[in-house]
Amino acid sequence: MEPERDADHTDDFVSAINVIGPGFNERAKAITWVTAQASYEFNKWLKLSIEGRNLSDAKQEYTLGNGSITLPQGYNRWGRAFTIGASIKF
Repeated sequence: MEPERDADHTDDFVSAINVIGPGFNERAKAITWVTAQASYEFNKWLKLSIEGRNLSDAKQEYTLGNGSITLPQGYNRWGRAFTIGASIKF
């Protein structure tokens, strides 16, 4: 069995500037995704694998503000995803 886990992190960033006037910028908050995978090689020709992405069901949130005022702007949620695979060598 070959287990593996990873985390992908994106810091917060400005996604749009001057949205409703000078200085009112849209910001995306930081997000961290957790991914895990495992595979098992039954013999020299058959290998099965499973992978789970965004296991913590992270969402990307957005705010709109000018430094004094911050308003929620929405979010993106992608959900969890799972993949099962088989590899056959001839």
